[in-house]
Amino acid sequence: LQFLYLIGGVAAMPSPSITAAATEALAAKLAEGAAAAAPEAQHEARVAALREELIGEGLVFRGGVGVARRMLYTDYTASGRAVRGVEKFITDKVLPMYGNTHTLASSTARQTTFYRNEARQVVKSYFNCSHDDALIFAGAGATGAVHLLAALAKETKGFTAAPGVREETRWGSVRCTACDVTVKNDELFRAHVAGENHRRAAAAAAGPEYTGCWFLIDPTAHHSLCLPFREIAAAAPTYYTVGTLALDAARGCVCLADVEAQLAAAARQKVRVWLLLSAASNVTGAAPSRPALVKAARAHPHAVIGWDLAALAGHDRFDFAPHDFAFVSPHKLLGGPGAPGILLVKKRLLNHTTPCYPGGGVVHYVTADTHQYIAKLEEREEAGTPNIVGCIRAGLLYRLHALLHMPSVVATEQELTARLHDQLAAHPAVELLGNGFAPPFGDGAVARLPILSFNVRYNPTAAGKTSGGPLYLHHNFVTVVLNDLFGVQVRGGCACAGPYAQQLLRMTPAWTAAYEEVLTRTGLEVLRPGFVRTGVHFTMTAEQVDAVAAAVLWVAEHGWKLLGAYDYEVSTGEWAYRKENYNATRGWLSEWDIHPAPPPAAAAPSEAVPTTAAELRAAANAFLSTVYTNATGLTLNRIIDHDASLPADLAPFVFFARPKDFLHSVHAARGGAAGHVLKSFAGISPMVGDARGAGFGEGAVGGPPPAPESYLPGEGVAVPNLPPPPPPVAAGAPVEKYGQEAPQKRGREAAAIDAAPPAAAAAPSPKRQKKGKHAKLGPLMPIPKTLRSAVGEAVHEYGMISAGDKILVGVSGGKDSLCLLHVLLNMKRVSPVKFEVGAATVDPMTPEYDPSPMTAYLATLGIPYTILRQPIVTLAKEKLQRERRASICSFCSRMKRGLLYGHMRAEGYTTLALGQHLDDLAESFLMSLFRNGALNTMKACYVIDDGDGDGDEGSAGRSNHGLKVIRPFAHVRERVLARLAAEHELPVIADNCPACFAVPKERHNTKVLLSQLEAEQPTLFPSILKAMKPLIAVNTTDKKQPPQPKQRGGAGTAAAADQQAEEVTLPCNSGGACPV
Repeated sequence: LQFLYLIGGVAAMPSPSITAAATEALAAKLAEGAAAAAPEAQHEARVAALREELIGEGLVFRGGVGVARRMLYTDYTASGRAVRGVEKFITDKVLPMYGNTHTLASSTARQTTFYRNEARQVVKSYFNCSHDDALIFAGAGATGAVHLLAALAKETKGFTAAPGVREETRWGSVRCTACDVTVKNDELFRAHVAGENHRRAAAAAAGPEYTGCWFLIDPTAHHSLCLPFREIAAAAPTYYTVGTLALDAARGCVCLADVEAQLAAAARQKVRVWLLLSAASNVTGAAPSRPALVKAARAHPHAVIGWDLAALAGHDRFDFAPHDFAFVSPHKLLGGPGAPGILLVKKRLLNHTTPCYPGGGVVHYVTADTHQYIAKLEEREEAGTPNIVGCIRAGLLYRLHALLHMPSVVATEQELTARLHDQLAAHPAVELLGNGFAPPFGDGAVARLPILSFNVRYNPTAAGKTSGGPLYLHHNFVTVVLNDLFGVQVRGGCACAGPYAQQLLRMTPAWTAAYEEVLTRTGLEVLRPGFVRTGVHFTMTAEQVDAVAAAVLWVAEHGWKLLGAYDYEVSTGEWAYRKENYNATRGWLSEWDIHPAPPPAAAAPSEAVPTTAAELRAAANAFLSTVYTNATGLTLNRIIDHDASLPADLAPFVFFARPKDFLHSVHAARGGAAGHVLKSFAGISPMVGDARGAGFGEGAVGGPPPAPESYLPGEGVAVPNLPPPPPPVAAGAPVEKYGQEAPQKRGREAAAIDAAPPAAAAAPSPKRQKKGKHAKLGPLMPIPKTLRSAVGEAVHEYGMISAGDKILVGVSGGKDSLCLLHVLLNMKRVSPVKFEVGAATVDPMTPEYDPSPMTAYLATLGIPYTILRQPIVTLAKEKLQRERRASICSFCSRMKRGLLYGHMRAEGYTTLALGQHLDDLAESFLMSLFRNGALNTMKACYVIDDGDGDGDEGSAGRSNHGLKVIRPFAHVRERVLARLAAEHELPVIADNCPACFAVPKERHNTKVLLSQLEAEQPTLFPSILKAMKPLIAVNTTDKKQPPQPKQRGGAGTAAAADQQAEEVTLPCNSGGACPV
């Protein structure tokens, strides 16, 4: 009763004279109240409240196909979800009193330090850590913790050095283990270890001698657990060895017998052993018996055992007491996004005195010649300003999870996982990875975490690989369809557990090596084997689990019918709906404003949002029934395939069905009948087209389809012949890497372009600029003769500059426009042809773009300079909302042109000089050829006629007649300008357009293609320039223009064609700001 009173169980202490009957009645009442307050009794209520606190729970969004869906998040194995209560505490309590740590002198620093120290203790309490255990906040997720321990391994030679002599006691005093002396604090301990007696005792306390160190890694390990230790062994192979433990095929986790055998072998060889184990697989959820493995490790004093807890996070509680180290990922728990990684490690293993990452905040005293670090182990490895808010967030989320009744959490997840598993396993097209794994030993540990990985067969009725075998729907295709049609958030790939995944996919070592060679040689990520991963969380309801099952089963049954509606990128392996426009639906950092307008009221979706399994199935069926009609524009004749990017020799590695296979299926069902609209799938079954691209896409199909290929080869399937490995590289010879230019001798034509050919005599002469003497240049940088000659030749050949011209240089802050300004000013200084030069910058008025440095810099050049301001990005976003297929880059380009033209008219400029170079023109040429089927590129020089406003939105209704546009760098390579800008440290503004931060665009892909081709053909750019010259030379007065196909969305004038050619290169200038 006294205990219950002290913890608040009763309102007051009972009187000593209380009767026996009253005592019994009070005891019964207290027992009833205690039962009601028990964690298991409150579990359901807490989970229900927590579900309401999840940020994003039930969010309605529009995926790639544009239909409204309610988000159903199942990717908890990758990341947890933010909790409103945690964020509110940080906003209301932490941030108002936020200050840097490392001092207690100010109120903000003191309160923040208290919060962070308390967070450390909360987390240690959750994992049952004692004062003998160190908790170090480390980097990003478990990966940061692994890297820190790997650094500690190098510092301590794998924990094989003499044991440390400093031991912190529970209350802050320090014990010297060598002398068995305890002192009050670290200052006194330092004085103790400086004495002669301590030095003699420490020398006698040396630990056992080891001949080496073995890192034995779990076969289910995440890449982050094994790669840092592989690198350590690679750097010192005579001392460190890395090995992978055997897999228990029956359980899907590490084999206990192999662990015991490896430990015995290590004892015979007198080596230190690190057991780096996974508490659970992040692919199958298979979990080993931790008590059995700890028992095996403790039987060998030379072994230390540690765990990767990333997959276990939030599903089961881990008791750290019997273990040596552990890596923790708080961001995978509820409330965790933004929290740092955590390393738990026994202090007795940390016998080093120098931190792995020295820095401020961890020093005791520093002089001009010497320095000492603080002795506290945890703080010593947290140099600099830590992720303070993230550390506090970790404390909050573990306090939250400490309030949960973990046995109830486990029971709920096991029940929901079985519910999902049984529905998926019953479908013949769904292949669950590790479906037959058994629970480990029945020792009370979680037998299987709620993680399910699977693949979906394209043609499930096919037999095994040896008799033709099935193809699969690509894992990324399945992932994106689940997102677009059902709102289900899953993950496709190998889950960063490649070796384990290869075993689960039944890939033999020979096939694994073959795939590695192909992926290394080609870089085609679409060929990378993988699977789809989903999961169950205790906050999910049974109805939500049924909705996930319904979504997967629908894709297994009907997903192949959508192959024609999706396209894939061979270089990245990503799939997307063919009419999707990410710019119209994505969020933008640039939308934020320090003075935001009141948020508009959330508009309800125009259509009903399906939620239940039945509603989601019905909605998906309705979408499928109209997908290949004229209403959507996704008719069969518009389906694109990538046979040209997948050569015939790669056919054995194409494990997935492609859009051409769907077309082949339709064609076969129709008996070759024509028709681009598909209103019914009756009679159509999944078939496989010719792997070499000679099927439906080229017209007639002859004979039955060839046998499909699978990436799950059986033992009887031969691995395709691979090309021989490259010859060994001689010492000192340059190494050529795929996709990069190799050093080599260049032809005379290539050298001429890079160095620039001599200028014609009629061009502005650079004679007066003497080599090596630039005293008269003032703030102008000297221009190399080769560059001056190249520009002079282009100016003369295309008639760019005439006497009396007033030239406006469009200066964005990129290297190209700045170099152009300097070249023209140098030319103006020495040329007998007199012209004027000014500059203007278009400021799109985004927070990311700051043109103010340009104002100060151009003032030193003494030329007229104007900044033209317009909220272009804001206007572009409004246009995107009105026109789903509009291009933000095209709109931006035209608006900038319009502003520049308007300024030219107002200030009397005759010519607009733009900084595009030969690389830009070549990329524009190829992109116009590939994408538009037209021979087109940007022009070197042209004059705008009436009505030829380039379609620019900024000059609508006004005449641009007589304005001239020139590109003096038409014969100059980009590398020349980059070298010049770097050499003279021009104030280049980095590319900061928010639209350019997405996936690599076509311009970048074309640039990479040209780079690869140039490595093989050094005269590539001279040849392209020769081919482009008739196109570059086109202007409005030229009557010898080559005939061109009609362009989309513009007139056939040189101005309109130039605008289209410029836009096809956007977005935007990789490596610098927009040249416009």
